[in-house]
Amino acid sequence: MTDHGFMASDTHDAILEGIYALYPTSRRYPLKETHTQITHVAHGWYMRVKRSCRSVMVLREAGYAAEAWPVRRAVIEHMLALRWLAEKGNEAKDVVVRTHGETARRRQRAAADAEWSSAGWPIWGEVREDASAAASNIAEDNMLTNVYERCARYGVPGDYASWLIETNHSHPGWETASPYLERSPTKLLTQPKFDQDLGDAEFCARRLLRSLVALSDMTLESPWDSDITDLMVRLTTLTDA
Repeated sequence: MTDHGFMASDTHDAILEGIYALYPTSRRYPLKETHTQITHVAHGWYMRVKRSCRSVMVLREAGYAAEAWPVRRAVIEHMLALRWLAEKGNEAKDVVVRTHGETARRRQRAAADAEWSSAGWPIWGEVREDASAAASNIAEDNMLTNVYERCARYGVPGDYASWLIETNHSHPGWETASPYLERSPTKLLTQPKFDQDLGDAEFCARRLLRSLVALSDMTLESPWDSDITDLMVRLTTLTDA
């Protein structure tokens, strides 16, 4: 055992499992009065990070690590959004509602162009009404649409570079085609030619822990302070090893 109470053979996978167990549990964790209007958003975004991290690890275990890039990108985006939510609290509510309204407007228009019956659903009008009533904090509208700005304000060095790498391996381009091609001799592959170790467990552990810190900052009395400190020490120990 080390001075911090964990085994010297500690792994990123073990740390990740430890973070998974902290939220949610049977206990309730009320948010600060300044954050009570965005409780469902905070919970939902954290669960998206947590379940996305699980998805990345499941895909790797099943041999689909090369196809997990878009999920990794979603982890980064939602982690940063949680940090923004922790800082802005209830002030973020109208921004989220307005952004939802704008994306709904575009989706309804696309559905109408495709002559889908769903374009006539009453819910579109309800979403527009909600968005029209959400009139505060317009200056923050770019926080959910501009990843560079989120990285600059709420990220750490390397977040934007990581996001660009994940994006490059997600959108159609050379990087998404090359794993299925052997260049010398030329051969088309049905399985990626390599499954390099992307450090998925470390990637997920670090992003999920930062997401938990953001969630902790929103709670009335954080129940995870000591756990977060221990987990950070464990991650640092592995990095320095």
